[in-house]
Amino acid sequence: MLTRTNLIHTPFTFKRIIGLFCSRSYVSSKAKPTLTMFTKEECSLCAEAKEALIPFMDKVIFNEVDITDAKNKEFFYKYRFDIPVFHLNGKYLMKHRINKELLDTALSREE
Repeated sequence: MLTRTNLIHTPFTFKRIIGLFCSRSYVSSKAKPTLTMFTKEECSLCAEAKEALIPFMDKVIFNEVDITDAKNKEFFYKYRFDIPVFHLNGKYLMKHRINKELLDTALSREE
């Protein structure tokens, strides 16, 4: 029988109790990796890439960076001829088209 004293000193109990009230994503010990796509308006390759990313959306936190925005001038000069460009957790991953095998491998390394 669990008493208040036993409950407090039982390993991982707090995480289990909180897990009953919260979704797993809040209790999880590791956050999802962040996939960033550098893009701009009217980019046909970017539209294709977004569609190819649909099966991966539940595995990542997805961010888009518009390289034409004044605050992203650094990325405009760096990627203006290469969009879409993808970073995983802040590191370059791929450009132009989605390589599903590469993305899947990179995500499995992040787990």
